[in-house]
Amino acid sequence: MDRFERILFIHSKLSRKSYPTQARLACELEVSDRTIRRDLEYMKSVLGAPLFFDEVRRGYTYGDAVFALPASLLSCSQLQALLLARRALERDNQAPWYAPAKMAFDRILESLPAAEVRRHEDMAEKIAFAPQDVWSVDGAVWKNLLLCIEGQESAKLTLKSCAAPQLFDPYRLIVQPASILLHGWCHARKAWAQIALSEIISVEFSDRIFDVKDECIGTRVESCVA
Repeated sequence: MDRFERILFIHSKLSRKSYPTQARLACELEVSDRTIRRDLEYMKSVLGAPLFFDEVRRGYTYGDAVFALPASLLSCSQLQALLLARRALERDNQAPWYAPAKMAFDRILESLPAAEVRRHEDMAEKIAFAPQDVWSVDGAVWKNLLLCIEGQESAKLTLKSCAAPQLFDPYRLIVQPASILLHGWCHARKAWAQIALSEIISVEFSDRIFDVKDECIGTRVESCVA
């Protein structure tokens, strides 16, 4: 059982006003008294718990205070993974998902104890991610394609290599090291096709809902350009 799970257990005991002692918590959690002492100190100093020892009841309590653990409380390994994922994201700062993903990371980290985040950031800084190829994708193209894929709506694609808009049923996006491909059904060719997003100038909605066909990414695909 890690610290995260122990703190949840201790918090449940305190919230029910069961006045647990350090020795009883150590016995129930099958850890040492020293471990419980560190957990209680962490709850007070880092999480801000109004924790004290009641001399009359002979146990720990929140007293009359109402205390809730942070909604986004994470274990050490989870927090380390989150910070590493944020560092990896910085490598992809030209990707179309960068801005919303960074905002999501920042919101989660802001809800966590600042001292704990800073402690693990020092470790995350010691792990470097090699740069990789930058995807050239228009933000509006990315956003509209996601909406079409989610709603199973055919898209009208304007391509750099074709003057006439192409009707395309978008099934999925395939992220590769050097490009992002749109996979789906090309109406002009009546065949499965893959198009690099860098070749798409604009995406318009068609208001046409398509029926999902049995597809296979491994089958032969063609260019959508007629």
